[in-house]
Amino acid sequence: MDQLYKRYGWETIEVTVPEIEVMCLAHYLTIGSKCSTAIASFACHLEKLDMTELGGDARVALSVYGAFNAREYLNAQKIRNRQMQLHKKIFAKADVIVTPTTCVTAYTLYDEALKTDEIDYINGDIKKFPVIVI
Repeated sequence: MDQLYKRYGWETIEVTVPEIEVMCLAHYLTIGSKCSTAIASFACHLEKLDMTELGGDARVALSVYGAFNAREYLNAQKIRNRQMQLHKKIFAKADVIVTPTTCVTAYTLYDEALKTDEIDYINGDIKKFPVIVI
């Protein structure tokens, strides 16, 4: 941030993106619903699939994504629209949002995760993080 200020004279203001956790959940629901729809045409192949051949993250994703319904998808789209309006207000005051790409520093990859290539859901949890706007 200091380099951007020194080089370009950009001034910074700090803002909070409201409801960011809700936005993330709506995003996962939207992506999951679209994933389920996309793989629905392969349902006959999925029934023959040996689930033990999949990593735990893929098994969880297939189970969870299939549990979403149309009402939840529509609610997620309403949240998405509300987030668009909130972001328009932020961009009325700023040109750029500078923020970390993840909400935590890299965590230790344990041997089990290296063996299975599974996502560590406990360490990968969404947490609040600061957002700095220029």
